[in-house]
Amino acid sequence: MLAQFSNKVVLVTGSASGLGRAMAVAFAAEGAVVVGTDIDAAGGESTASEIAAAGGRSHFFQADVQIEDSVGQLFQRIARDLQRLDCAINNAGVELETGPNLGQWNSGVMRQVWAVNVMGVFHCMQNELTLMRAQGHGAIVNISSVAGVTGASGKPAYTAAKHAVIGLTKAAAVQFGPERIRVNAICPSVTRTLMFEAQDIPEQVMIDAHPLRRIGEPRDVADAALWLCSDKARNVTGHSLLLDGGYMAS
Repeated sequence: MLAQFSNKVVLVTGSASGLGRAMAVAFAAEGAVVVGTDIDAAGGESTASEIAAAGGRSHFFQADVQIEDSVGQLFQRIARDLQRLDCAINNAGVELETGPNLGQWNSGVMRQVWAVNVMGVFHCMQNELTLMRAQGHGAIVNISSVAGVTGASGKPAYTAAKHAVIGLTKAAAVQFGPERIRVNAICPSVTRTLMFEAQDIPEQVMIDAHPLRRIGEPRDVADAALWLCSDKARNVTGHSLLLDGGYMAS
C-alpha cells in the first residue's frame, strides 16, 4: 500500500526543531519528499539526517523567512530541483515576549515578531501560491495559535501576529479556492517545544488550564497537518483548527 503522501513534495518551514521537525518527520514517514528550511542550518540538517536514517527523502535549504530575497532563492531551488510543490507548512515563528519582555508593549519586539511570524508567512505564501497555481492544485497550512483567536495577556506582538496569520489564511482560501488550492491554519495551545520550556509558568498550572489535562505534543500538530493536507480534508479550506485540549471551550 502506498503511503498517503507518496512522492508528493512538502515544504516545512522552521524544520530545525519543535513543531517543524515533528511535521517534517511525519510527512516523510508518509512517503513525502520533504523540503525543510530554517535559519538554523545545523538543526535543519539534523532533521534531514533523521529522516534519511528512517529511510525517508528530504532536502534542507537554509533560508530566513523574514527576508524576501532569501525566500525567493529558496523557491528558485525548489522549482529547479523538484519542479513542483504539493503542500506547504508555514511554521517558522518566534515568541519574544517572555521573561523581561513579558507584558511590555515594545515597538522593537513588535517589529521582530511581525517580521518573522507575519511577513515570513506572507513571503512564503507568495511563492507557494505561484507554484501551486501553475500546477493547478496545492494545500497550505499556516501555524497560528490559540493566541490568534483570543487575547494573550502580556503578549501583544505575538497575539497580533497570530491573528494576522489567520487573516492571511482566510484571504488566500477565498481567493485561490477556485484554483484548487486549499489554505488552512492550525491553532495549537501550549505545546511541548522550546517555546514551552521558555515559559516562566509552573507546568501544572498550564495543565490545569486545559480540560483534557495535558500539554500538547509536537506530534499532535503533525497529525493535524497531515490531515489538513490530505484528500480526507478535500472540502476544508479557510479553517482555523483549534488544537487546544479544550482551552477555548472552558
